[in-house]
Order: sequence, then C-alpha cells, then structure tokens
Amino acid sequence: MEELDTGSSPALSLTGEAKQKTLLLVEDEGLIALREASMLENHGYRVRVASSASKAIKAAKQNPPDLILMDIDLGKGKMRGTEAAKIILEHLDLPIIFLTGHTEKEMVQTVKGISSYGYVIKNSGEFVLIESIEMAFRLFETKRSLERKEIEAREIVENIDLAIIQYTPEGKIIYFSRGAEKLFGFSAEEMIGTNGVGKIIPETDSLGNDQSSFLDDIFRNLDAFHRHENENCCKDGSRLYVSWTNTAAFDARGNPLFLQSIGSDITAEKERQVELQIKNRAIETSFNAIAIADLDGTVNYVNSSFLRMWGYKAKSEVIKKPALSFWNEPEKAEEVMQDLFNGRSSVSELVGRRKDGSTFNVQVYPSFVPDENGRPMQIMNSFLDITERKQKEKQLRKALEEKDFFMTELNHRVKNNLAMISSLINLKAASAGKSADLSDIKFQIDAIRIVHDKLNDCNVVSEIKFKDYIQEILAGVFSHYPQPVTIENSLPEITLPTKTAIALGLITNEIATNAVKYGFRAGEQAVFQVELERSQESGPRSWRYTLSNTGNPFPESIAPETTETLGLRLINALVHQLEGEFELRREPFPVFTIRFQETPGHTRPGNSSPQ
Repeated sequence: MEELDTGSSPALSLTGEAKQKTLLLVEDEGLIALREASMLENHGYRVRVASSASKAIKAAKQNPPDLILMDIDLGKGKMRGTEAAKIILEHLDLPIIFLTGHTEKEMVQTVKGISSYGYVIKNSGEFVLIESIEMAFRLFETKRSLERKEIEAREIVENIDLAIIQYTPEGKIIYFSRGAEKLFGFSAEEMIGTNGVGKIIPETDSLGNDQSSFLDDIFRNLDAFHRHENENCCKDGSRLYVSWTNTAAFDARGNPLFLQSIGSDITAEKERQVELQIKNRAIETSFNAIAIADLDGTVNYVNSSFLRMWGYKAKSEVIKKPALSFWNEPEKAEEVMQDLFNGRSSVSELVGRRKDGSTFNVQVYPSFVPDENGRPMQIMNSFLDITERKQKEKQLRKALEEKDFFMTELNHRVKNNLAMISSLINLKAASAGKSADLSDIKFQIDAIRIVHDKLNDCNVVSEIKFKDYIQEILAGVFSHYPQPVTIENSLPEITLPTKTAIALGLITNEIATNAVKYGFRAGEQAVFQVELERSQESGPRSWRYTLSNTGNPFPESIAPETTETLGLRLINALVHQLEGEFELRREPFPVFTIRFQETPGHTRPGNSSPQ
C-alpha cells in the first residue's frame, strides 16, 4: 500500500475533544500502517499514508499535513525517515514525531537533532501515541504563538525611530533595525555580519575625547554604561549624538553573548551643549577680559583675563559685587549701561580701578546675553586694556606738537633769511644802476619766501592755499611795472601740496616777469589771467593750469623746448618736475598751458572746488 486515505469520520479521543487535523503516517509495513491509521481515525484525525521517504516528501510538499508520524527505518537500503524529515523541514514548518523500535542513545540523539517534538517507541500503546500527538500539537501551537509575538514585537521595533543594534563583544553586528538604518544611513545588509561598530563609533569625538575602547569599556562595566551618550558617524560622513540604553545577554557561565543598544538622536540638544562648552572655553581663555552680570548689575562671572587685568587672584573676590564698583568714574559706566538698555550700544572708553587702587584705560564692548525668546537675560561686557595705546597716542600728539612748533620756527627763520637775501639783491641792484637787472632773481626768491610766509601763518607745512599764494606772487611782480596791471585770478579755493605749489609759483613768477619785460605794451591796458581747472581731456593729466597776458605775441624765433633763455629753461625744468606737459600758444597774445597730474590725497577743496 503506497498511500491510503481512510476517510474523515470523527471519533472521540481519550480526552473527549473532537479532532479535525490531518496526519501523514510514514510506514513501510502495510498492515502496521492500516492498523495505526484506523486507530488514529477513531480519535478524529484525518490520516494519509506514505510507504517510503520519497513518497512522504512528495505528499508533504503537495498537500502539507498538520503533523507527520515518521518511521525511522523504511526498509533496508532505502532513505531513512530521519533524512526525509530533514528534507521536509527545509521547506515546511510542522511538527514531526518519530516512530522507532530502537532505544539506543545514538538513535535518540539523532532524532533530537532533527525535531523537538519527540519520538514514540513502537508498541507503546494507543494512549502514549495519542498523548504524544496532542503534546506535539500543543508545543507547535505554543511555538507558533511565540513566533507571532516575536514578529509583532519585531514589527513594532522596526516601525519606531529608535536605533536598535545588537553586537558581539568583538564588535560584530548581529542585528541592525530600520530605525538604525534611518538614523545612520547604513543598510542592515551592509552592517550585519561585519565589524560595523567601528563604522559608527569614531576614534575621537569633536572635543578630542578618545572613543577607541568604548565597546570594551561597556562590556567590562555594563552597570556604569547602562545608559550613555556618545558621538557617532553616519554613512555620509556627518556626525550625530546618540543616547544609548544598553542590556547584555550572558551564557550559563556569565560570559557576554551579545549587547543590545537602543539609541535615540540627541544631536540638537548635544550641539547646544557643545556650543555652550566651546563658547565657555573661548570666553575663559579669551585675551580680552570678560564679565557677565545680571540685569541689576551684579557680577556672576568673570574670566581669568579679568582677574589679571583688575589685579584679583580669585573669582570669589569679584562674584556678587556691583559691576560699577570696578570703575574709577561709576557714573560714566552707568551711562554706558543705560545706552545699552536704550538700544544705543557702542564701544566706549572708561577708566578702570584695580584692586590696589591704581587706574588704567579700558575699552568696553557691551552686549546682552539673550534668552530663548531673544529677550535680554544677562549683560556681557568685553574689556581691552588700552593704557599702553593711550600713552603712545599722548606721546605721538606731543611729538606732533613739537614738530609743528619746530617747522613753524623753521619757516619763520627761512622766510626772514629769504627776505634778507631779497633786500641784499635790492641794494646790489640799486648800487649797480641800470647796468644790471637782478629783478628775476629777486622775484624768484620772493616766490619761495611767500610760500614760507603762508606756511608760517597757517602753521601747516604740508600744503598751502594756492589762490592766495599766486595772488601775492603776481602782486609783487606787477608792483614794479610803471602802469597798473589787472590780475584776473580765477583759481579755485583749494590747497595744494607745498612742493607742487612752489613749482607752479616759480612758473607763474617767470611768465609774469616775462610779461612785464616783453609782453605788455606801453599805453595799453595790461591784463594777466590765471586759471586752474580739471582737465576734461582723456589721459593721465587731471589738471590744466593756464596763464596768459595781453600785449605782444610770443616771438616765433624762440622755441621753448630748445631755447637757451634761463627763464624758459627754468619753466621746462619745473614742468618736468611736476611730470607734466607744457604748451605755448604764441598769438594774438601768449597763452601758457601746463597739464599735470593731481597728487593723490593732497589736493583738497577750500571754500570751493573746481568744476
């Protein structure tokens, strides 16, 4: 008989419970199979019979039963029942009870290694077999119930955001939850079976704390590390802080099998703590003195630099004192604080008073420490000792005052000496009569003397009011002409560097002297014009200085570039000194134009500026 279905008529079991479950009886002896199948049906079971291991495997796969009664010996030279059971269990999860006529220890151990639902010695009786079957069903249902609960628990675990990781003492990960995948960016496939702990625990954290032996420390002292926080790495290289709860599983001898860690992301909170630590460390080690006070002005924190700057040894000497007590002029310090409260915070300079009573200059940088809502919670002031700087500024002011006095005195003496030389030239010219004309030299000296006269009047040696300077030069030259000369001075009210002004003054002196000697016509109105304006032409020259006079045209026979005339040679040299260009229009009357570049930072407007 290869396979027998004996029907499904229910019968009452020894326990009085109706059964409607299907059993697969694997037995190679036909009469034994028939007898056992009949007995099982009498207890309410549906019974199918397979006479060989291969048929049992096929029947189980095609129509899985609720339980298999597997004979171990299925004929000499044929596949044993234990081998068939192994194959079936690879595909199906169901209870298998072995039937055997052997009681040897080796046989029992073999059966235990395949199924946990036991074995029955043949001919043990109907009661033993039925009770074994019912016990197997109860065990199987209990196993299924536990598996369902485990699946439900795992589904709950997998659907929460907490990271759950299980790993061995060597750091090998054996479980990596979905929450851990979401948190760290690694997949479970990437982590399980690998030494993945090293991937998520960096050797040092952002503050430089060593984490290389972290796992060993946890296993050695689980009580101390039942809860801990540390910095972890993500797959993308970013870092986050995690709070972990750790529990360990141990074997019978107390050796750790694995550690389970449940973690939650506390990065935002930790970053605030780390930021505060870094800020506090920066404040404590700052070169500037820093003090934090309550809104009522009571000091509650100072850093080490504050103690050094004010001459105290311990913070306890300063804490709880009024902030105003550290200033030589408390009322001024109070004004600085009131400005801060009124939204007019600015850097201020005050005089501090040290513990020993000595004073020093302090630059104050006031600010508020806000609360979570941005409202002022405390006052934080940063202080810089500027005593040395103030002393240097005082010394510099004194040196400048001494320099100005020296230069004023020097200009006064140079002016007087030039006046003496001019007087000597006048005496020499008077004694020589008409045989010697020394007026050119006199006017040149006067042009330089007038500069020093102007510098002496304004007590400034670096620049000069140009319009007044040229006006005085022209007035001096034309005072020797026998008839009045109209001076049309259109110069703007600006100051020029002294060096530039002297060069232009000497050029003006030469051209005016030339007009007196050769340009003006006797009996005609004499007019001399002078202008200075910004050049509208392209190129590097930014100023155009123009001088002209009425009267005779400039002679064609005289070339300004090659002439041996001392006056024109002097003009060319001075234009070259200005890095400028010189142009002459000869008729109907002479017009001299000098283009030169403005000296950066020195040409400044006076009452008006040229357009």
